[in-house]
Parts: sequence; C-alpha cells; structure tokens
Amino acid sequence: MDKIRILVAEDEGLIQKLYDNGLHKDVFETRIVSNGEEALKVYNEWSPDVIILDIKMPIMSGYSVLREIREKNKDKDTTIIMATSLSARDDVISCGKIGIQGYIIKPIKVGEVGEKVLGYYQKANPLKGRAALDKLREVGKREREARIVNGKKAQKDESGADSKESEERSEERPQREKSSN
Repeated sequence: MDKIRILVAEDEGLIQKLYDNGLHKDVFETRIVSNGEEALKVYNEWSPDVIILDIKMPIMSGYSVLREIREKNKDKDTTIIMATSLSARDDVISCGKIGIQGYIIKPIKVGEVGEKVLGYYQKANPLKGRAALDKLREVGKREREARIVNGKKAQKDESGADSKESEERSEERPQREKSSN
C-alpha cells in the first residue's frame, strides 16, 4: 500500500508534535509547515493526498490557502481538513462553502488523529482510504500488544526478580524434582 501523503500547516509547536506522533509513519508520509505560504509551496511541489490547515496562522491563513487551492488552482480532488478551536466554528462553515472534506477541533488526542483524517479521506478515495485505515488499525493493535508485553516485563523487573535469575531458577526446579525422586 502506498502511504497517504499528508501536508500539515500548523503554527503551534505542540500541535505539530501531536500531528507528527498521531500520523503513524507506516501509513502516512507527512510534511509539516508553520504557515500558509509554506503550505502552498509544499502543496505545489509535492502534491499531497490530504492537507490539514490551521485556520489562523501567520503570514497566510488556512482560509487563504484553501481559497488558493480550490479557486485559483481549481483543485477539487485533494482532501482538505480545517483545524480550529471550538470558538471558530463559523470559520469552518465559511470554509465548507469553498470546499473542505472535514474539520478537526483542537485539541485532539494523538490516538484519534489518524483515524479522523482517514475517515475524511476515505469518503473521496474509498479503496485507498479503507486500506490505509485497516493498516492504521493493524499498527495500533501491534503497538498496544507491545505495550502490554513491555508492561508485563516491567512488572517482573520491578518485583526485584531479574529475568535471567528467574529463568535459572525455573531450569533448576525440574532438576531438583528429579533428584528427590
């Protein structure tokens, strides 16, 4: 499966990190920029599948980038998702009139970002979107299982028993049992 190419335009460093952590590398190829002018440059050079635009950014707003892409470039195919705070819902409505596939209300949880993005992407690209969503869920399941296994190992280590010592003791038990018979 080809990775989903996603451009994120976000000026806040912590939110950029959230996107970087939430858009899993096995599913997404991600580029993150901090203003609308950079977003347009990367969009023109890289042709992303999905763009997440923060509405309020320095130099050029997400709204202006959206207008440029939809009206001047006549691009109706790229999935565009606006990111906003709860107080800016009117902005999302204005963007909807120009042409967006969805919006993200900040703050969003790291674990929800990928699925939310793919949910919007899948509407326009059902096959590729579904394959990416399945891959994301598979990766998430593997990571959860790894955390469980690592958590159990950490519990053993915290109990004071060195795993090597535990193995040696378990190997000694059958030998002692045999010798006492």
